[in-house]
Amino acid sequence: MAINIFPSIDDGKPEWAAANRLRNKLMQDWKLTGETPPQRECVDIHANLRIPTRNNSISNFDILLVIDFAPGHAREFYFENHLYIVTSLITVIEHKSHSPDGVRYTKTGSVEVRYGNNWENATEKNEAQKYALLNYFAATPEIMGNSSAPPWISNLVWLENVIIENEPYLSNAPHKIIGSDMNMNKFMERIFNDHPRKGNRIYATDQNFMVVRLRNNLQKLFTPTMLDLRRMNLLKDPKFLENDNCSMIYRGHGGTGKTIGLIKKAIDSHTQRNRVLFLSFNKMLIFEVRRLISILNLDHDENFEISTISAWIRTLLMTTGLLEKDENLFKNSNTYENKCNELSKDDWIQLLQGEISIQKSINFQIVCIDEAQDVPEYEKLIIKKLFKNARILIADGIGQFVRGIPATNWKEDGQFETKNLNVCHRLKKNLATFANSFAQRLGFNDWKVEANEQALGGKVFICYGNQRESLRELLPKIYADNTQQGNCPLDLLHCINNNLYHEHPYNNTYLNELKELGFDLWDGIESQDNLQIMKDNLARLVTLDQCRGLEGWAVVAVGLDKFFERKLAQAQTIIQDVNYAQQAYKRFAANFLMIVLTRAMDTIVLQIDDENSTLGLITQKLAEDFRDFVEIKR
Repeated sequence: MAINIFPSIDDGKPEWAAANRLRNKLMQDWKLTGETPPQRECVDIHANLRIPTRNNSISNFDILLVIDFAPGHAREFYFENHLYIVTSLITVIEHKSHSPDGVRYTKTGSVEVRYGNNWENATEKNEAQKYALLNYFAATPEIMGNSSAPPWISNLVWLENVIIENEPYLSNAPHKIIGSDMNMNKFMERIFNDHPRKGNRIYATDQNFMVVRLRNNLQKLFTPTMLDLRRMNLLKDPKFLENDNCSMIYRGHGGTGKTIGLIKKAIDSHTQRNRVLFLSFNKMLIFEVRRLISILNLDHDENFEISTISAWIRTLLMTTGLLEKDENLFKNSNTYENKCNELSKDDWIQLLQGEISIQKSINFQIVCIDEAQDVPEYEKLIIKKLFKNARILIADGIGQFVRGIPATNWKEDGQFETKNLNVCHRLKKNLATFANSFAQRLGFNDWKVEANEQALGGKVFICYGNQRESLRELLPKIYADNTQQGNCPLDLLHCINNNLYHEHPYNNTYLNELKELGFDLWDGIESQDNLQIMKDNLARLVTLDQCRGLEGWAVVAVGLDKFFERKLAQAQTIIQDVNYAQQAYKRFAANFLMIVLTRAMDTIVLQIDDENSTLGLITQKLAEDFRDFVEIKR
């Protein structure tokens, strides 16, 4: 019988130590050796496990126990004069090391533990973890197979420093609590009390393949891709965005390291035991940040909150009563703005600052805001009023405002210092050169990044005509090159011309065409409120509008000329009464193109429907200028 602990090396956290004590109890009470087992006879104990759930948020588990007994090796137990046979088990354990005076039992049947002046409901948290794991099963077809029902999952609260028998209010509590006097018989008694038994057999599922697949799946969770490793190297580089001790604006074009620099600042501040709030308008970017934080095995708890700005503000509005629980914050174009304007009034700000229940959402020493140039004044006012005494660090993408508003000025009160980021850390040298020349050809003369001389190489493919025909031959090569470089499909980014929020609803044409070629995608478009979980074997699919802040080893941009035309038309509805209107429209649209042009590290594919369009003519000239690394496909 093999008993595995993940991670295999002590990370110094109390949950790992508790998982190791659970392992020792298993070996002692069940007479297990911990040696290599026959096939499929295993116990896995995960400490500080983080599992992605729907919307790619992260659920944290103190301890997850997964038991998979091989046929003929089931464990037998006597409980209440009955024999029970255990063949498989999945148990979520919420571990607490509080002393008895820091634990209380409520009339509603919950165990609460004290943190400072506040009490946390450990039972509710444990229940939520169980359902998060059930949702993970439902969202992971490679575990479920053809089964329509997920396995049965048990859950327990482990009060490791409390002797349950000495605490009458706990010994009479519901049977989902174990204490310091726990042994494996008592452990299993709690399970038996909760299990919907079929005869005398106890199992997570009668389809053992699900437990096997769960074990394999969990062991591969959050394995870093090559792209992740590159980001992690930047995070560890002491010379990259050296320490600043004041509120800062990090300003630069796409690819200059604003977002990864902001993440580095957030991580460093969290390591120094500051409470950190990381905000962004971009939901897709928030998914990416959460995934990176989980790969780094950092605490994703109340001391490190990662959220979209609108979701964070929604919490504040509900606390003040300005928003009902089921009220749609975006039911019309003015609802959100009007609610924010009301919330920013001094009376409501003072109420929030004095409300104990909301302190976890506003009591931060460090506030990081990505894409701050796109934060409208009504959001900015709330942030600045609530965080007068905090350090605010913001990333300002030059010209990268996509919400149809003027770039926001954060420096009007002199609070911030500015650091300009000029070196393009993301793009290889050829891609940076191409992007600079592309901007020049568009008449965007003040757009320029400094190529990274240490990152040589980079390829550009330009495909003209129908996307199906022009990409069919090229995409298998792109995928093969990506794999050859040691990357996963997740390191590929597909961006298509479609606008979710206007009159052209998304359809699955491109998705289906790639499936016909044998390529599956993580679909970031079809249902933003119920996104599937990111997996390293799925390339990402987003719209060209969504791609800001994202990156890929290779990027495929589909319908770039139609996207440019749509942005020119959009500019005419936004920019009014200005001199040189045509130049302003073109500059507005060019900003969006440069966002797309700065997403790739190694390879970018530009698919253009009409080679006689503005972009078609520009790219043909660029192909002539850079024949050594630009290739046209027709």
